Amino acid sequence: MQSHQGSKLEDGKYICNQCEYQTTHQGNLNKHKAAKHEGVRFSCPQCDYLAKWLQQLRRHQESKHKNVRYICNKCGYQATQQGNLKTHQDSKHKGILYSCNQCEYESTRKGHL
Repeated sequence: MQSHQGSKLEDGKYICNQCEYQTTHQGNLNKHKAAKHEGVRFSCPQCDYLAKWLQQLRRHQESKHKNVRYICNKCGYQATQQGNLKTHQDSKHKGILYSCNQCEYESTRKGHL
């Protein structure tokens, strides 16, 4: 029987009782359910931006309202998110490329394959 919060399976996973989502942490299940099934949104007090996750709202506020930038120490490139700066450095300064295993396409981002 699954409760409103989900139940822990024998293999140590919590499952969502509304979809296929599984996690090993109860807190992650609670966050998932709030964002995906309960419509919880975090609103920016400075504009009409709505985020599903608190971390998304924080990133939005840093980049749009606090003008936080992550600067490349090799060329001065500016990114609004730290992960984007890492991708820039990997592709432009370290030459890291991801190759498609079905054609000759290459990308600086694995997610673009």
